[in-house]
Amino acid sequence: MQERAIFEKIREKGAEEYKKFDLTLSGCSATIMLQTPMKIFLAWVGDCHAVLCKKERKLMAVKLTQQLIEHTPANQSERNRIYARRGEVKTGTSLSGDKKPRVFVRGRSYPGLSTTRSFGDLLAHHIGVTSEPSFKVINISS
Repeated sequence: MQERAIFEKIREKGAEEYKKFDLTLSGCSATIMLQTPMKIFLAWVGDCHAVLCKKERKLMAVKLTQQLIEHTPANQSERNRIYARRGEVKTGTSLSGDKKPRVFVRGRSYPGLSTTRSFGDLLAHHIGVTSEPSFKVINISS
């Protein structure tokens, strides 16, 4: 798949940057969009989304990173991966006051991620969090 090859090259270029930071308990989400004259290529990890505004009768926002694969513990397949890798999902009030389900090392109170995919967060990658992006290709009509 051509778009996977493009995003893999981007990931390889970023590998050197990873070495400069302690990513044990630090990470981030990201969305990348590439546009050609005929297509938009999207890849996202975590809870960063892309929105496109179309001008028809009035501006209309369209979420491009549809929740086909939501990268949160609320998604059953994502949660299954976490449990298969000795993680667990707990819901409770966090320090910020939200009540989102979060990913933890089984029996521990860390890392408490609200996403199941991220760059970095290396401890969480041992319990099923992954940096594998979701992809979407959108044909552009003229």
